[in-house]
Amino acid sequence: MSATLVVYPMDVLKTTLTVNQNNTKKLKVAKTLTNIIQRQGIAGLYKGLGVSLCGIAPFIALRMSVYDYSSTYLSKHTNNEF
Repeated sequence: MSATLVVYPMDVLKTTLTVNQNNTKKLKVAKTLTNIIQRQGIAGLYKGLGVSLCGIAPFIALRMSVYDYSSTYLSKHTNNEF
């Protein structure tokens, strides 16, 4: 989850540039970043982060559960410890 906190502003920037791709005026990365910060503040770079984290949390829980179950199962049925 901490990686998401670091990378999320870059995703917002990429999405903004992609959405505005149809405009005749090409947007520059630095100018777009400046526009987001001026209009919405630093919080604008993290807009939608809550929804993203809500999707990541179940994924991490499921991955940890599958790993725990698999390692327990394999340690019972093989001679190796996981």
